[in-house]
Parts: sequence; C-alpha cells; structure tokens
Amino acid sequence: MVILRTLRNFLFHCVVSGLLVVSLNPPLPNNIPSSPSLRNPSIAAPLPRGFHWWTNDCDGYLDTLDTNGGERFVAFHDEENYETHNWLHVTASKPDNRAQYEMRYVPDSLMMGGIVRFGQDCEGPDGHVHGGAMATIADAAAATVVYKSSGGRWGLTTKMECNYRAMLPLDCPAKVEAKVSNLKKRRATVEWEISSLTDIDKNGAPVRYSFGIADFLLPRE
Repeated sequence: MVILRTLRNFLFHCVVSGLLVVSLNPPLPNNIPSSPSLRNPSIAAPLPRGFHWWTNDCDGYLDTLDTNGGERFVAFHDEENYETHNWLHVTASKPDNRAQYEMRYVPDSLMMGGIVRFGQDCEGPDGHVHGGAMATIADAAAATVVYKSSGGRWGLTTKMECNYRAMLPLDCPAKVEAKVSNLKKRRATVEWEISSLTDIDKNGAPVRYSFGIADFLLPRE
C-alpha cells in the first residue's frame, strides 16, 4: 500500500516538459466543477473570478462590466470534456504536438532562416495552424536575428505586423525567414515570412502563409 500510494503521488505531479506540469488529481468533490479534461485543464476558472491570483482591482473592473450587463463568456474549448487542440487553450502537451524548428543564422545576409512545423496542438481553424502560433514563431525568429546581428543585444519588440494570406495545414513543414532590413544604434527593423516549401502561387513565387514587419528597440551599449 505504501508503494502504491507513493507511485500515485508521483504520477499526480509528473513533469511533462521544462515548463508544463500535469496534475492527475483524484475526482473533485461534487460541489466543485471539474476541469474539461485531465490532459488539458481549462484556462478558465471553474467558478467566476476563481483564480488564485485574483485581486480587488480585478473585482473592480469586472463589477463595472457586470453592472453594464456583462455576460460571462467561456470558450467552447474550455467546456467540460472537450478535448481541444487549440493553440491558446492547450495547457498540457508534448514537443511533437507543438511548434518545432531547425534554424540557421546567415551573418552576411543578417538573416535567420529555417524550417518550422506546427503540430496538432497549434490548431486554429480545423486542421490548420492558429495565426497566433505563426506570429509567435515570427516574433521569436525576428528577435533572434536582431540579437545575432547587433552583437548579442536582445531588443524589445515595439511593433509586430502580421499579414495572413493562406491557411497552413497542421504537420506540414514550412519555410520561415526573418531578415534585418534596418539596423541602427538602438533600433532595428525585421521583415519576416512563413511560406510553403512546395506550393507556388500564380506569380511563380512560393505561397506565403503569413508575413510582416517587426520593429525593435535595442538597449544602450
């Protein structure tokens, strides 16, 4: 019994990645709503305002909204027993289901390029990548190319422009590029795009799933 209890407690707090912990809790009491699934606990609170970090300031703003007829909204991804793969709502996953990459920095071109693949838990529209997932990769690539091109200074993203032109299927490797187009003492601009490795548009160019421009503020040297 002691061994079984120890094993159960270990499984309750099993680390599944560097940042994510899944808690396989025993059944909750009947008076407390359960989470949508054991794999993906909801990002919405079981009860209104039921977060541990909630403050009086949060109450004040929500009171104002409620006074003006506000109605509580919980996305269907967070409903009971809904097994989601939506980028925003997935709270427990594995690397193969997230965004994976293989990148290279080209010093002569001030360019970061490589391959990105978005797994099942990067979903937005059914079967396709969430725009926020693409924007996250674009921001990471743009910030990194600024870091590499500026001698090791991390910049603060001050503007991130995202344009979407085609839906990217899940599990489909794509090309990602981020190139510094302007680099000054404390400012940098990066042009980026995520495009197809195989599909060509009517002009003979690779199909672009998304593209944009990012501006960065660099720290003082």
